[in-house]
Amino acid sequence: MKLRQRTLLLISVALVGLVGVLYTSSSTILLGSFAKLEAEDTQRNVERAIDAFEAEIDKLNFTVHDWAEWNDTYQFVQDGNSTYLTANLNAATITRLQVNLMLYTQLSGKTIFGKSFDSKTQQLTAIPPSIQSYLAAHPSLLQPPSATNRLSGVVLMPEGPMLVASSLILTGEGKGPAQGTLLMGRYLDSTTVQRLANITHLSLTAYRIDAPQLSPDLATARTSLSTQTLSEKGDRIFVQPLNSEAIAGYTLINDLNGKPAILLRVELPRRIYQQGQASQRYLLLTLLIIGLGFGIGTLLLLERLVLRRLGHLMGEVSKISSSRDFSLRVASLGSDELSNLGSAINQMLEALGKSQWQLRHSQENYRLVVDNIKEVIFQTDRAGVWQFLNPAWSRIAGFAVEESLGQHFLSYIHPDDRPYHRQQFQRLMTQQAPDYRAEVRLLTKDGKLCWMELEAQATLDAKERVVGLSGTLYDITKRKQAATAVQLLQNVTQAISEAEDFATALEVALSKVCEATDWDYGEAWISCPERVALELSPAWYSNSPIMRDFRRLSEAFTFPLGTGLPGRVWLSKQPEWIQDVSQEAYQHFLRVHIALEVGLKAGFGVPITAEGEVLAILVFFMFEAREEDRGLVELVSAVATQLGSVLQRKRAEEALRLAEEKYRSIFENSLEGIFQTAPNGSYLSANPALARIYGYSSSEDLIANLTSAEQLYIEPDRRTEFILALEQEGVVSRFESEVYRRDGNLIWISETARAVRDAKGKLLYYEGTVADITDRKRFEAALRLQQAKAEELLLNILPPSIAEKLKQNSGAIADSFPDVTVLFADIVNFTQLAARISPTELVNLLNQIFSAFDRLAERHGLEKIKTIGDAYMAVGGVPIPCANHAEAIAEMALDMQTAIAQLNLEQHEIFPIRIGINTGPVVAGVIGIKKFIYDLWGDTVNIASRMESEGLAGCIQVTASTYQCLQDKYLFIERGEIPIKGRGEMKTYLLVGRKTASGIEAA
Repeated sequence: MKLRQRTLLLISVALVGLVGVLYTSSSTILLGSFAKLEAEDTQRNVERAIDAFEAEIDKLNFTVHDWAEWNDTYQFVQDGNSTYLTANLNAATITRLQVNLMLYTQLSGKTIFGKSFDSKTQQLTAIPPSIQSYLAAHPSLLQPPSATNRLSGVVLMPEGPMLVASSLILTGEGKGPAQGTLLMGRYLDSTTVQRLANITHLSLTAYRIDAPQLSPDLATARTSLSTQTLSEKGDRIFVQPLNSEAIAGYTLINDLNGKPAILLRVELPRRIYQQGQASQRYLLLTLLIIGLGFGIGTLLLLERLVLRRLGHLMGEVSKISSSRDFSLRVASLGSDELSNLGSAINQMLEALGKSQWQLRHSQENYRLVVDNIKEVIFQTDRAGVWQFLNPAWSRIAGFAVEESLGQHFLSYIHPDDRPYHRQQFQRLMTQQAPDYRAEVRLLTKDGKLCWMELEAQATLDAKERVVGLSGTLYDITKRKQAATAVQLLQNVTQAISEAEDFATALEVALSKVCEATDWDYGEAWISCPERVALELSPAWYSNSPIMRDFRRLSEAFTFPLGTGLPGRVWLSKQPEWIQDVSQEAYQHFLRVHIALEVGLKAGFGVPITAEGEVLAILVFFMFEAREEDRGLVELVSAVATQLGSVLQRKRAEEALRLAEEKYRSIFENSLEGIFQTAPNGSYLSANPALARIYGYSSSEDLIANLTSAEQLYIEPDRRTEFILALEQEGVVSRFESEVYRRDGNLIWISETARAVRDAKGKLLYYEGTVADITDRKRFEAALRLQQAKAEELLLNILPPSIAEKLKQNSGAIADSFPDVTVLFADIVNFTQLAARISPTELVNLLNQIFSAFDRLAERHGLEKIKTIGDAYMAVGGVPIPCANHAEAIAEMALDMQTAIAQLNLEQHEIFPIRIGINTGPVVAGVIGIKKFIYDLWGDTVNIASRMESEGLAGCIQVTASTYQCLQDKYLFIERGEIPIKGRGEMKTYLLVGRKTASGIEAA
């Protein structure tokens, strides 16, 4: 674009901008003021409409009041005379009143007269059910408040909104008592609204607020009015333009309950706003005329003073540019800015002449450098297509520069690397990265891989836009090979140095060599103990599962000296390469058949020697044929040499390693933690067991994060106690403490430690062991619990004193007691009872009975001996002698009868018991080694048993010896002499109750 055009465009833009700013300002200020005036005018008209609407309600209210305070109406409500009805309540009168509803009711709620007037048919009809329902739901319409005696407003009927007014019926003087209520209603239909519009000279429309379908402007107004606050006049008014020709104002009319019922709209023409728009157009036209005159004058002055002279100067510069002769000069007459510009141009032409010569010289030097430099210099476009390559490309990649230009640079990169480099290229093109450095694997023309070091950055044009990629490629193949060899040697050396034994070192060497050199399978052959043949070592490596069969079949082979690939390498002590083993004769390669089955091709073997001795033969295979690679052979040979020296050293270190392994195994695998701590509590060393005990992932993790041993202990002073014990004794053994693990859980530990000091007695550190005794502590607690349970179980079987003796002495326990009382009890007719009920019920019943007996024995301080079937045996005075043994047995016997009686009532059964008691000497003790039981022996026991078996159902039978002990305190009935098996006739008694101070208490 020429300067004249730019000047004209600039003036035009300035003029348009100025007019635009003025237009915008006038629109904001002028039209804004007109719009505000328009809104205020609309609001006043809405207020006029509200006043007209309220006047309509007041008019109806006045009519109702006039009719309600009329003596004829007062009399009509009292007697319902037909004269009033005929004269006043007819269609003509109602038409004149312009009402659609009239209703006379008494105060009791009785309707005297009620009619609805249809303005279309001019007929009186019954009041619609909807109005009747509304009046029933809103009785306040028929009972105006006593303060005013009137009620008026709007109600929403199903037929439409209605203006209603009601008043109490009073005398003509407005006095009572009131006889009823007069209600009149007028539908707010289109006729009424139009009449109001005619009165106010406004375009009015009224809508139900609950109408389901409202136009958008009405819906917007309803929403806005619902959220507005009241104006000074108590109204809510909303104004909005409808279009460029009309504006509308809206307000809400509330019903009798104060809720919005009618949306009233007033529509007005936009005369004020249209006048404002016309004024704005006149202003804009005036501004355009003034601006156009100013622009033409400015352009003429610029043309004469600047543009014409500048055009002449440009012509001279163009002439010099076309001729490329920087010795020419432009005219620079005068002393103004354009003259100074001419002088500056002449100076620039002189400088350009010098620069042109320097550029030619520099370009020649650059071309020589680019053509002879060893690095590849390249440039691509945004798509990644080569645009420039120097001759070094042909020397390194083998491709002619001409055939590579126009090709995408990614097509020369190894396929596996292309996704990564494509991503990096896109980052440069989108300026997400400033530059790009990487090592690239290029495919040369002969199919080989060439490692290149790539350095590139985005090429930007003058507008800082990315137009391509430029950079260099440096051949680092030899450096990578050397680095690979060094890395392989380092990895193998490190790995085999860390290997535990000879076989592990071989396996590590095989895997490292295969992974670094892309061989698919590696194996090792070692001499047999007799050193007459090579055997397959356990060490091997493969990256393919199909080689397992090859490995398994190879285990059957042995190679004597000079036989097969391993044997020949053993003999020559030199590496040997086979390009394709599948093409070898059987005599030359004994495993040719199994190699064919798995698809093996190239292979080579290399010896591991040390001090002239062959330690092993490494053999490698791959699935493709390959010519001998001397670099690879030398690399693997170097690895083998390194491996040989390491293995030789390992033999020398084997004994030391075994000794160290023992110590290391103890340290690393000890179940107890081993530690060294500084005097301040920080850890100097820790074994894995200690880390596990305290909940850390490793020894290093513990040392790094556990800053002080003091933070372990739950008790704050426990560490101090530990150190104090060490200071006093020098050694602490089995120091038990409860500590925190890293996860916050609590454990118990036992510490054994000593203080280590230098020759001067200065404390250096503490060292010792830590054992996790949490399980032991838990076991001890559980053991104590089990011991308590066992103790309780033993005491349930044996008396405490006997149990204590049994724990101290596992032999037989027997004691003689000169005076005890023995009780036997038996359930009468138990066999018949057992036949009538189930086994479970029977056992539950016996448990209930004998449990009650056990509680009685415990209450009276007696010793239960045993139960036999349905029989129960107890004794008093054993194992602890007591003077009242006979009384205690008697009390238990009486209580047993009471317990059985109570049980009979609960079970609705009758199963009495027989009880026999005898007093005399017994032998008591425990015999046997299993299922201990404390038992009694002697004639006293036998006679007590006979007392029970020969007794009477429901009775307590005692011997004379027991009678002698109890006769002063208990009541007996002499039974007389009865035959007792083994004893003949014996005199017995029946215990029937207790003697008390007040008399005899029967059982």
